[in-house]
Amino acid sequence: FTRCGYMSLRALVPLLGAVIQLSGCIASVKYPSDWAEIRASNCADLSGAYQNRGVIHSPTQMWSGPFEVSDAWLTQLFFNGQGRTLSDPKRAVYVQIDARTPSELGITATMPDGTAVPITLRQDKDEFRCRDGSIELSSSEFGVNFVIVGGALSNSRLSKAEDGALIVSGHSQMAGTALIVVPLYGSSRTYARFGPAP
Repeated sequence: FTRCGYMSLRALVPLLGAVIQLSGCIASVKYPSDWAEIRASNCADLSGAYQNRGVIHSPTQMWSGPFEVSDAWLTQLFFNGQGRTLSDPKRAVYVQIDARTPSELGITATMPDGTAVPITLRQDKDEFRCRDGSIELSSSEFGVNFVIVGGALSNSRLSKAEDGALIVSGHSQMAGTALIVVPLYGSSRTYARFGPAP
């Protein structure tokens, strides 16, 4: 769900020349005007079934510029940790979210043959948190790759729109050093929409 700020360190290496010239980048998109407004709610209101395949509005470049619209898969947001994997996240048809229990977040991916793949995220393990009526998920990465040393932090905020769609606002940041002396920083914001399951 992120670009610019939260790409892998490996992906940054081919861009090193440009990065050295532009050691900081901030890329962002506005909430799409043709999407239904986000409604005030609480975390339990996010419970429901959503289409796995959605759309994401994201910056097109490593600097401020126009945005692009591309496909996004909701399962990739949840099935990405130890004990939380799918062989092919794009195959799932629907994703069921159960946020009725404050300390747990139930996620169930439904495959084309009807098979259900459930996982549970726990708040006491910092796998998610409820804040201001939205569910937040965070991930981080640190590594060394050739001439780049750095880390990345990604935060996704889940809200519900007036039309029942799930909205995921993504914010990512990357900071590090290239060639030991060149500081790097990147930040980006994206918006993804997943319609309610029929």
